[in-house]
Amino acid sequence: MVLGKARLAQTSHSAEHRLQAIWAFRRVVAAQPENREAWDLMGRAATLLGGADGERIASGAYERLLSLDPADPVAWNGWLILYRGRGERERMRRILARHDSVPEARARIARLFIEDERYPAAGELLDALLRDDPLNPAYLGLRAQGAFEAGDTARGQATYARALRYADRDAQGLLWSQVVGIASPEEIRAWEAGVPPAAREGFLTSFWARRNPDLFAGVNARVAEHFARLRGARKRFPLLHPLGAYHRSDTTRAAEIRPSAAEDAFYLYCEAQDWSGGQMRAADRARTPTIAQDLGYWTLWNEQVPIQKHRVPLNEGSPVDPRVAAVSLWFLPERFVRDKSGIQIPGQYPHDPSLGVFLPAPFGRSLQDVDTTAARAGYNLRTGLDDRGITYLRYGAPPQRVIGAPNVEASFCRVPDVERWDYPDIGPVRFFRPSAIDLGMMQGLRQTGDMVFRPQNAPQFGATVASLTRDATSAPATLEFEAWLAEFANPDDLRLTDIAVFSTQSVVAAQLVAAFEEPAPAVSDRLGLALLTARPGSYVLQVHAHAGDSLGRLERTVVVRDFSAGPKVSDLVVAPAWADTAVDRAAILARAARDLTFPPATPIRVYAELYGLPRASDGAVRYRVAYQLVRTGDFARDAQRDSLPGGTVLRYDRVHPFAGRTAIEWLDIVPGLVPRGQYLLRLTVSEPATGRVLGVSQIALEVRAQ
Repeated sequence: MVLGKARLAQTSHSAEHRLQAIWAFRRVVAAQPENREAWDLMGRAATLLGGADGERIASGAYERLLSLDPADPVAWNGWLILYRGRGERERMRRILARHDSVPEARARIARLFIEDERYPAAGELLDALLRDDPLNPAYLGLRAQGAFEAGDTARGQATYARALRYADRDAQGLLWSQVVGIASPEEIRAWEAGVPPAAREGFLTSFWARRNPDLFAGVNARVAEHFARLRGARKRFPLLHPLGAYHRSDTTRAAEIRPSAAEDAFYLYCEAQDWSGGQMRAADRARTPTIAQDLGYWTLWNEQVPIQKHRVPLNEGSPVDPRVAAVSLWFLPERFVRDKSGIQIPGQYPHDPSLGVFLPAPFGRSLQDVDTTAARAGYNLRTGLDDRGITYLRYGAPPQRVIGAPNVEASFCRVPDVERWDYPDIGPVRFFRPSAIDLGMMQGLRQTGDMVFRPQNAPQFGATVASLTRDATSAPATLEFEAWLAEFANPDDLRLTDIAVFSTQSVVAAQLVAAFEEPAPAVSDRLGLALLTARPGSYVLQVHAHAGDSLGRLERTVVVRDFSAGPKVSDLVVAPAWADTAVDRAAILARAARDLTFPPATPIRVYAELYGLPRASDGAVRYRVAYQLVRTGDFARDAQRDSLPGGTVLRYDRVHPFAGRTAIEWLDIVPGLVPRGQYLLRLTVSEPATGRVLGVSQIALEVRAQ
């Protein structure tokens, strides 16, 4: 035992000391078959060994350990990351069935039934467990998953809501393991930083609220969609080699995450062109950098005439032997390499003589450029899915899935180990099995036996980034609309802020979602205005609109302002002016221009609220306001400027009797001052005596021809 522990503690990446540790622990369990520590350490050593041998040894060790202690969480979690097909699940159920008096063993049997899609058997076990422990979130989560996957959405929604309610008791983290496959890198970092048990319900509830596809529905259909996708991904795209170094070692993953030279050659030969010598696609011509054209001559190797070499100058438009131009050729710097299929593979960069120009160099960007949380090993082992399964879980089935390379002219390209999934919203996602290309010295030998992300041009790289960092519902949202918001102090509680959300569609719903809090219910209205109240802080604002059968969705991150201390100015609201001069918040919100546009010759009423202004000795509030209206062609740029040159400036000195901490400021801008165009309107509030700025607020608007 001491020898095995010593070998296991060695930090060398060599497999020798891990094999020696396994050998030592085998001697221990041969003498003491019920030594749980030895079985556990053997499983750990085998997991570190990796490969098929490591997986076989680890599986046997963990199975033996669970036969001794069916509730052991370490052994169970170690077994879960191994490959498990139907046979492995059946064998584990037989082991656990020997301990059917242990609730945890029955729950694990139920989970394996769900993975085998035997939902009635799983439901029967979990219902019996819930009768004895109705508040167990793990039992509730599994019962909800089984119901969702079986198509019983109503039971699934109700049971899953109960599971989230008792998430503080989920010590094993089952509820998080069910959703980690669609979590963003920010959400993973937040969870791993440590979510207190009391905050788990709010975290998971807000997790799903940020993904709600329809705020009008009352039920978040994204939850049911996720578990339906999980069933399909688990069945079609399981991780085949979880103990491969690519998935287990950050170092190996970093080394192999970049396509090899042979993979680049395969792509350029088989995918960048539909046929040998065909025109390259624009995205591949744009790959950078291109190689210089001052290298003199290259040596060609003719596939059809192996003993013949050709010397071709590098200049564009140089004459090419027709026998050479008619076949696939690779230009190599005074050397050539032939692989076992007879196809010429470049050691450097390929050149297509039929085009007379150099082909671009291999794509230079690596997935290491993506958020480190998403790019490192983690998603695959936690979900048991390969990269296709992760993408399927996040975006659903692709509208177009192409298996194999488009160049079917060459036998070398006719392999099923490359796929391209095209999504309208994110673009083409390319997957490749690196072990399909074995060219020895051509850097083609990779140990990754699973289908992994392999972007080869800019559009594919962007789609891969989206597959690693975002997710989306399959429910369509084709309605186009715009929305804007204005923030005010809450009149009843200074710790709260009121947010008015204006929409260009009349039927609108809005919701603010924080990271660790259960969100308030969505607010909907039929007048293009939703009124929300929240504490200051960072939120995700979701705005949905309906028109007939069409749905539209907008989402943005907002930081709700704090008006409780110091002089502050609310956001501006603009509306067509009306005759009454009794102006308050309700009146301006009811009349506000939902699209921030006005017809010519229409007086524009501007409204703001001022908070916490200093009082003079006589109790009055005195301040100076400056309204500056500047024509602009770029709202975002001009809004960031400290000063706006030009435009029209209106200045006034105001005196208000003190009536609480809020003063209302409004002004009608007459039509003659507002010709057609786009404008930025900025309100600056300052002290009359010193000129000290107390607050600034601004808004963009447009005057259009009718």
